[in-house]
Amino acid sequence: MIIRKAYLVYKNTGFIGLLKRIYNKLFPKFSFDEVDVVADVLLGKRDENNNPSVMIDVGAHHGTALKRFAKDKWRIYAFEPDLSNRKILTSAIKNFKNVTIDSRGCSDQNTEGASFYTSSESSGISGFSKFVDTHEETNKVDLVTLSTFIEEKKIKNVDFLKIDTEGFDFFVIKGFPFETHGPKVIICEFEDKKTTPLGYKKEELIQYLLDKDYRVIVSEWHPIIRYGISHEWKDFYEYGKESIQENGWGNIVACKNEFWDEIYHGFETTKERLEKSK
Repeated sequence: MIIRKAYLVYKNTGFIGLLKRIYNKLFPKFSFDEVDVVADVLLGKRDENNNPSVMIDVGAHHGTALKRFAKDKWRIYAFEPDLSNRKILTSAIKNFKNVTIDSRGCSDQNTEGASFYTSSESSGISGFSKFVDTHEETNKVDLVTLSTFIEEKKIKNVDFLKIDTEGFDFFVIKGFPFETHGPKVIICEFEDKKTTPLGYKKEELIQYLLDKDYRVIVSEWHPIIRYGISHEWKDFYEYGKESIQENGWGNIVACKNEFWDEIYHGFETTKERLEKSK
């Protein structure tokens, strides 16, 4: 299994990417991962009504983001419509009975048979839109709103919503029942190159979250050279305090006010560690 994972990393990111992945595994405090910052804050906290903590991971890929939460006995619902990714994900979580994998995609409308695209460039850019020349339609996938899904599963609370759907993040968010299940923290991606053809830009997505009473951290990465290789993290800041560069991309971290100080401090600490490691 380890050899297979190493081969997939090498195939998708090259030898340098494989070395970086090994380095980050050996020295995790020197790597940057927004989900790890959130995990440091949320793990160990329990619901006041003793409900199990719940994570919904839309675009779970190989399960890297959900593993710490699974080990902390959270109830996790992972969406991964890419068959190849789902096979690796299924193997990665085989010992966790608290993780459910769903083969559907998510959006703001329930849809049957949406076109799904994969690319030889990277296992991480599969999705429902074609934004690179190497994208090919390889499957038809049903889409479900998170409102429908939460009702299906009778989920009482959602603590952490992580979304990585290669441009569909805003549609996933618009299909979420904020009036009854507002998560403590949301992480989603922004990249206008992917989303402008779909009808929205990062500012519209961020404003939607602000209107839902979240505070927003922009975790910005340097412009993508090409997909399928390791990328370099740039900086973080509260939205509105600095301008996002035109071709920038990265992750939006939206949190309820009671978690703001801890999460923002987590970003500060992680940045300091990165700077010391240079």
